[in-house]
Amino acid sequence: MWQGRPPLWSVPPAGLGTAAPMPTPPARSGMRAGWVVIAIVAAIAAVALIGTVAANRTMTVTGSVTIYGMYGAVSPGSSCSNTAVTGMPVTIHDAAGDLVGTATLTGYGTARNTWSSYSYGYADSCQYAFTMSDVAASDHYLVKSGRSNGDGVGFTREEIESNGAHITLR
Repeated sequence: MWQGRPPLWSVPPAGLGTAAPMPTPPARSGMRAGWVVIAIVAAIAAVALIGTVAANRTMTVTGSVTIYGMYGAVSPGSSCSNTAVTGMPVTIHDAAGDLVGTATLTGYGTARNTWSSYSYGYADSCQYAFTMSDVAASDHYLVKSGRSNGDGVGFTREEIESNGAHITLR
């Protein structure tokens, strides 16, 4: 039927005979299996990394310690100071009781009329601010101030994240 040169197509046009056998594609090498193994190993490594990062998550805690005391004729909102407060430690413990953050008070704060215990509108307490960086994440915290081993004040992580850690000492 075909004389001379072979046709340029592998299947003859309709009605011109039977189709020539199609060549089989070359066999795949083992590369596909190699990529599957690499993908699985990468997925396992990613899950392990995410777990490590989540377990080592930290946050910054801001708060204040309000200390009751006589501050004389100091108006609320003005500066107040107390040398006994300078260097006073503030600690934060996680739910397991482990120490996860520390700060020290400066001794300078803001006068407050917390309990309205003084007449004439004078301050009856002084509020000292603090900041703790790299506090390990936990669901519950216990914040303490001073050098004693008192009970401290409990907070949830959500409370600290939204409002800060504010405690009062009398």
